[in-house]
Amino acid sequence: MAPSPKSASASQSRPTVLAATRGLVRAADYLFSLPLPVPTNTEYAEIEIEPEASEGDIRWAIQEAERRLNLERKAVSEQLKAVYSRVPGLSEAYDRLESLRSQGDKADASDLKRARTELATMETKAQIIDARFQEKRHREQEIKNQTERLHRLALDKPEDRHAYDQQHPPLALFRLEDCTRDSFLSDPRTMMFLLRAEIAHFLEMRGETVFHPSDLTRDDFLSDFTYCELLDGPES
Repeated sequence: MAPSPKSASASQSRPTVLAATRGLVRAADYLFSLPLPVPTNTEYAEIEIEPEASEGDIRWAIQEAERRLNLERKAVSEQLKAVYSRVPGLSEAYDRLESLRSQGDKADASDLKRARTELATMETKAQIIDARFQEKRHREQEIKNQTERLHRLALDKPEDRHAYDQQHPPLALFRLEDCTRDSFLSDPRTMMFLLRAEIAHFLEMRGETVFHPSDLTRDDFLSDFTYCELLDGPES
């Protein structure tokens, strides 16, 4: 008897469904075995620390980053001072031009042109003395900006850090819950369970009979043994 068209199509579609299901399972296994991508342009990366770091580690990282910047700023400033001392009026020329620029449209055009011309002449002399003069000036400004950003970081404050992690997924998934022994024992029920286990063990080691309300509080199950010839073999 030939199968009906309905049963034939059902039998043909069953392998397809099974194959598709296996494909989804394999895809899911592969997907969840991949590591989570960690963003590289975060405030954590700026202070060179992992997103799962503790509050104490973050405070240390911020202080360490600020210390490194201060050391670099001091070294760059000393090198720039050496150039300023050999080009009299250079530092004042920068201040004068910056003051005129801060006035915007109110600044006198001739004064602005004269300040730029004088500064260009002095910068040429500075470049002869130190070919990396402009590069060092830019780096000095970068260090200043980085230091200001460090002061604005709030990763060491739990509420601000939580808000930042939520706004930059998947950083919130890297947070580690406190699992220290003190935190574990903060639950009275856990503390009482461990205390009872220690007292029971102490009494049993001295031959005392200890009542166990459940199998969760004992580790000796020899009294529960029942001989079974099928499982244990013939008695000797």
